[in-house]
Amino acid sequence: MGMHQRACRDRRLVGGGATAPRRWCRASRAVGRDHLFPLGRVWHDGTVSVVTIFRSRVREGAEAAYGQVADEMSSLARTMEGFIDEKFYLSREGERVTIVRFRDVDSQRAWSQHPLHLAAQQRGRDEFYVWYDISVCDESYSRVFRAAD
Repeated sequence: MGMHQRACRDRRLVGGGATAPRRWCRASRAVGRDHLFPLGRVWHDGTVSVVTIFRSRVREGAEAAYGQVADEMSSLARTMEGFIDEKFYLSREGERVTIVRFRDVDSQRAWSQHPLHLAAQQRGRDEFYVWYDISVCDESYSRVFRAAD
């Protein structure tokens, strides 16, 4: 994470909109990225979404069984209240990355504690994973760009 992101990451901006008062982001000046930010866009509690980043490596020979369980968990996650989306990535070296977004902490926690998900987690530790790590983060800012067709 760069200097600018570290300095700005925890700003919980309150109130406002397009006409809200603005001030200079002090951290941006230090790295030559002067910009104004509104004194506040709030996405209800200050969080756009809750993001779970799940990185793992599957044991050799366990790919087929893992794939079946992963598909079942993906289908289950999509039925959960507050589910936004999920993405899957596989590196050339075999590391898997799953990114799942939920509307809020309660939705993410309900998913993480769902009985079928808990059983799949245990099966993963027993049968599938060489290693894994999980990060759960509050997304405080989101911006999307799509090129015109």
